[in-house]
This record gives sequence, C-alpha cells and structure tokens, in this order.
Amino acid sequence: MTKVSRTTRIKSGMIATILAFALSIAVIVILGNNLEKHDINDHMEEQQQHRRLANKRTTTYVDTDLNDEPISNLRSVGDYPVVATDKPFFWWAPLAGCPDASDIIKKCGLSKDVDTSTREGIQEFLDKKLASDETVDMIVSPYFKEAAGVFNSDYQGRAFTFIRDPIKRELAHFHYLQKMEKTDKNYNIAVAGMALEGYVNSDYANNNWLTRHLIGKEKGVLSEENLEMAKAILREKVLVLLVDDVHEHISYRLRMYFGSSGIDMGGKWDCISKMVHDHYEDFEFPMIAKKTHEYSMLSRNNNFDLRLFHYARYLYEHQKSTISRKSDEHKQKLLLTNEQQEETTVDSVTDAPLDDSAANDVSLDEDI
Repeated sequence: MTKVSRTTRIKSGMIATILAFALSIAVIVILGNNLEKHDINDHMEEQQQHRRLANKRTTTYVDTDLNDEPISNLRSVGDYPVVATDKPFFWWAPLAGCPDASDIIKKCGLSKDVDTSTREGIQEFLDKKLASDETVDMIVSPYFKEAAGVFNSDYQGRAFTFIRDPIKRELAHFHYLQKMEKTDKNYNIAVAGMALEGYVNSDYANNNWLTRHLIGKEKGVLSEENLEMAKAILREKVLVLLVDDVHEHISYRLRMYFGSSGIDMGGKWDCISKMVHDHYEDFEFPMIAKKTHEYSMLSRNNNFDLRLFHYARYLYEHQKSTISRKSDEHKQKLLLTNEQQEETTVDSVTDAPLDDSAANDVSLDEDI
C-alpha cells in the first residue's frame, strides 16, 4: 500500500511538473505573440503616421518658410522632370559615411576653383554668380541654408543627401577622431585620449546636427516645431539616400532622378558612388549595446535627429517609388511626343502639294 502510494505520488508530481512546464511554455508563446503583434502594430502605426505626414499639407508656418529664400531657391523633389537649368546640390553631412566634402569636390571635379565646403567658399561662389555657369556641375556643402542661397529663380538647386543612423554617425565621428594622425590639421590631443563615455559628455560630441543644419539653428534649444520644419524641408526639398543601403547602386538612382535634365555628368555620379561606398567600408566599427550608458547619452544628445532619421527611412522608400513612376511617365510622354511629331511630319509630307521646281534644289542626303 505504501509502495502504491509512493508511486502514485511520484506520478502525480511528474504530471504536475509536466503541466506546469506546459503552462509556462503556453504563457511564453502567448506573451511572445502579443509582443510580436504589439511590435507589428507599432510599426504599422508608425508607417501610417509617416505616410499621413508625407501626404499632408504643411502648416502655415512651414509653408511660409518653404516659400521664402533661401529654401525657395531649391526645387521640390516632386517637381519632375528635372530641367537643364537645375543644378544638383549635394548636401554633405559630416561622417554620415561620406568622405570629406572638399575631397569629393576635388576628386570628382565638381566645382570651378571654388570650395563650397566652407562658408567663405559659398560667399565667393555667390559673388562670382557661378550658379549660371554651365561649367559648374554641382554644389557640395555641409551648410544647407547658406548653400541654398547661391541658387536663384532662374537656376534652382536640386538637393540630395546621404543620411545615416545618428548613433552610428556619432560613433563614426568618435572613431575618426581617435584614428586621426598628429599631423592632421584637425588633430585634438584632448579628444584623442578620450574614452567613449568622456567623448559623449564633452562639447566635441554633436547635438542633433542634421536637424540644426536643415533649419539653420546651430545653437539653442530645439522644439517640436523645429523638428516639423526639418521634416517638411527634407520631404519637399531633398532627395534622400541612406548610407546603410550604400550597396544599392547609388549612381543608378541619381541618374534616374537627374537624367531627365539632359545634362551629361559623365562619370561623376559613379565617382561619388564609389567614394561613398569606399568610405563606408573604411568606417565599420563595433556597435554599442542599446542598454549602455553611452548609448543612452548619444540618444539623448540626438533625440531629434533619431526621429528625423526614422522619418527619412520612410521618405527613402516613398521617394524611390514616386521617382521611378514619374521617370517612367516622363519617358512614355517623350515617346508619345516623338511618335506624334513623326506622324505630323509624315502627314505634312503626304498632304503637301507636289512642287517639281523645288526638287532640283534639294540634295539626295537632305531628302533622306
């Protein structure tokens, strides 16, 4: 009897253990599904919000600023096709995975003896009225508003940029400063000896660089209104390219956008694409964990840029499909126009009265 009771108790214990284990597995699965659904719902809600913002008319404040100089000197991304008088404007963000602006200008032959990577160079470019100079292929500068001022209503700018996750951008900046040689003009002995935590808490770390340069507010406290202004400028005036998607054929996308202008950039799109790709490969570094103090500090210092970056990711896909569609529509329109012109020419020749006297004045080549 005792043996039976003991066996029964053992079996009962095993069953209870199995049931408890099964119950815990079921709870984990249910929680996991709920979390997954929650994440999916959050993602969908974020995408829907971005879509609403992308299609939504901006506020009076935003409209006023977009229609005022110098921002009004830039054409809207959706204003397609690009025309021959439009000038590409490469808005260069420091260490967003791109080489130095002056290096791009020199190596890809993008300017006419004027370095627009500095404010002094921008002013010189403006004084010489080089926007109308046909030998100037492109403007490259980190100063968005100042560079927008070199264009005008007759020669408008077409802005494009490469955007990177702000945390990765700041880490790249830190590692760049750490690797800098003592002979470099930007070498700083204080930064060279810093640990990451010290850099994050120093004045050398950037604070919402992207947002500040888009709206022209390099100092002071940023507001939600400033962020909405930055989003509006990015949405309306800038072709967005993502550094983390650098393996996509960048030059193809730039050609698709600017190709309708008829301007022959030669191999300059390929040059920019290669320089960005090579520089990106050179700046690979270990990513820090999200739960670390350093990550929290970087996020806090770049909270507006992080939100702008997530918005830019949506714009990247939105612009990609829109530009592809408009490019196809433009090509189809040109094809139809050419066909109509050919039909008109044929009809004119067929309907014209035969004039034998003119035949002797036309050469065989011209007739063909």
